[in-house]
Amino acid sequence: MKIIICGAGQVGTDIAKYLAEEENAVTLIDSDEEVVDNISESIDVRAVYGHGSYPEILEEAGAENADMIIAVTPSDELNMVTSLVANSIFHIPTKIARIRSPEYLGREWADIYTSGNMPIDVIISPEIEMAKAIERNLSAPGALEVIPLLNEQVYLLSVRCDENCPVLRISLRQIASIFPDIAMSVTGIVRNGHLLFPSLEEHIQLNDEVYFLVKSSQVLRALNAFGHEERAANHIVIFGAGRIGVYLAGQLEEKKLVDSVTIIERDAHTAEKASEALPDVKIIHGDFLEADILEEAGIRNIETSIALSGEDEDNILGSLLVRRYGVKQTFAMVDKVAYNNLVANLGVDVVLDPKSITISSIIHHIRRGNIQSAYAIRGGIAEVLEVDISANAEYIGMPVEEMVLPKGAVWGGIFRDDNLLLPYGDTVLASGDILLFFVRHGAIKNVEKMFSAGFNLF
Repeated sequence: MKIIICGAGQVGTDIAKYLAEEENAVTLIDSDEEVVDNISESIDVRAVYGHGSYPEILEEAGAENADMIIAVTPSDELNMVTSLVANSIFHIPTKIARIRSPEYLGREWADIYTSGNMPIDVIISPEIEMAKAIERNLSAPGALEVIPLLNEQVYLLSVRCDENCPVLRISLRQIASIFPDIAMSVTGIVRNGHLLFPSLEEHIQLNDEVYFLVKSSQVLRALNAFGHEERAANHIVIFGAGRIGVYLAGQLEEKKLVDSVTIIERDAHTAEKASEALPDVKIIHGDFLEADILEEAGIRNIETSIALSGEDEDNILGSLLVRRYGVKQTFAMVDKVAYNNLVANLGVDVVLDPKSITISSIIHHIRRGNIQSAYAIRGGIAEVLEVDISANAEYIGMPVEEMVLPKGAVWGGIFRDDNLLLPYGDTVLASGDILLFFVRHGAIKNVEKMFSAGFNLF
């Protein structure tokens, strides 16, 4: 694919690097000349200096032959205009734009983003995507990552196996026999920072992060199998009344997902704005690292804290501090990649990486062939793919054991007639099946080719 990315911030640069590693032809545009020079030296992409909304700059970037443009500059308005120019002049087929201001995202304004008005095919809102991710985690207490598949009929979950895990030092084959009534497929294990594709003889070890697929109706039972019997929180405190915090609190209140939500915000003006937007939410102006402010928030009755301030260090400290008051589950938003593994070892339950969540939401829309959906995990070290084989006649009627997958791809499951089937060797594929695969980043391109209509790579 030929892809243009406008905006060389952290998200734009990470997306460019991710896509370039798949042998896509990527051009990155930015208005900071020094940034452009640095990108040219550090990433295998073409870099162009200028504003992505200018026709001549898009033309220089190869817009006439581009398949996709991704606008992720800091300005919503610039991203909108870039998409408009890309469509009107260069007829780029797919336009993805990051839009952050809630004023542009109200349901009553949805008609703006149509081909006759503002031709944006996919809108990415980091705040909304982050809030949705937190909401999913709250619905599956004990899970580190919760990814919905097949319209939320199946979930990919990850859990950390601590000393209380009942299946510690037990093989995956034994786990399947111990819990025969749970349709659960372990697809990957992150051990000491490295992703493993385990065989059935692999044993669960202390501190393993296990990824598994399970039907939505069995999520809680599967979590229990790994020793996670945490109860859903009824009382939540949010540190920070920024866009993410306000949107999340509003959703929790509107959907009646918890009994109470409290927000602590340091800035007086921001706290006042949050109070106006959320009249039913308790907003406290103060520092969440101060004991008297935490007491005012009723911290001793809080089950879950969610730290969403703009400072990584304060989010981490705040999460550790509330443990002293008996808070059972802590979330911390952390931008710096170097902190991620450290934070998990310190005792923060769920680390929220906004860049990773944004990148995953973009990748979801760019896979080709008969891949219906794709979701990245852990910043893109792997993806879980949904593949419809209806257009690949050569696979219909084939036993699973005869399908040779590219190196770096493993089976997750088969979704058929609203059921998640485990892919045993003699299972025969049928028309209408949706196949689920767990794939290392480097193998994605081969899986795309494998399931392109009329093309059999093997």
